[in-house]
Amino acid sequence: AFLLFLGIVVLFVLGGGLIAIYRLTQSEVEMAKKRQDFISAVSHELKTPLTAIKMSAELLQMSSGKMTDEKRMQKYSQIASESDRLTRLIQNVLNLSKLDGNRWTANIKKDRPKAVLDDFVTMYTKNIEDHGFSLTVSCDTEVNSIQLMMDRDAIMQILTNLVDNSLKFSVKADYKMIVIELRLDVDHVYLAVRDYGPGIPQSEMKKVFQEFYRVENEMTRTTQGTGIGLSMVKKLCTLSNMRIEVENANPGLRTKIHFPPLSI
Repeated sequence: AFLLFLGIVVLFVLGGGLIAIYRLTQSEVEMAKKRQDFISAVSHELKTPLTAIKMSAELLQMSSGKMTDEKRMQKYSQIASESDRLTRLIQNVLNLSKLDGNRWTANIKKDRPKAVLDDFVTMYTKNIEDHGFSLTVSCDTEVNSIQLMMDRDAIMQILTNLVDNSLKFSVKADYKMIVIELRLDVDHVYLAVRDYGPGIPQSEMKKVFQEFYRVENEMTRTTQGTGIGLSMVKKLCTLSNMRIEVENANPGLRTKIHFPPLSI
């Protein structure tokens, strides 16, 4: 009886070990596939603006004496826009590397959320308009003078990624508008970015913060992106003592960034 009991225990231990090894292997295989998809996505994203810049430069070179001033300015604007896009992509990859390697140093200082938002709007409005969207900014008057402990660079990076996501996934939306809100909610302040695109299926809500995760399959996707935007936003929020919340706005998606309570 003792040997039979011992044999059953050994079988359970072996079975549990095999199941654990299987799950670990599956997890590693899945992560390897996601990394491969990420490399493919980054290659695609790098190729697109580089091709546009090269074509515009060649056209300017070949038609320098025949092109109208208006057409020339359009090509210069396209080169500048694609260069900015390329810069943002490279910056995202570099920031992800810093975050994964624990090399991102939070620079938390007292600042006004309204001042950071104003700087972002000044810097990014043209890019939004170049994509054919309009920008609406709404702010509670009580927030104007509030100062909080925050990482300004992290907030700017978060807003850039959230707005970029909205531009990508709302390209076919009937209502092409990006809404940024700065609100006071009882004991804390939050920033919200809202679009009027398709939103996110409820079954995918918990997965969108995973690294390299994309709602669309890499082989069939129709939108730009690398799958690192929201995962990086989540990491930046954690390092900056903030909380992120995603909800469908019907239509569209609303992403809220909650600052720490005002009492802290």
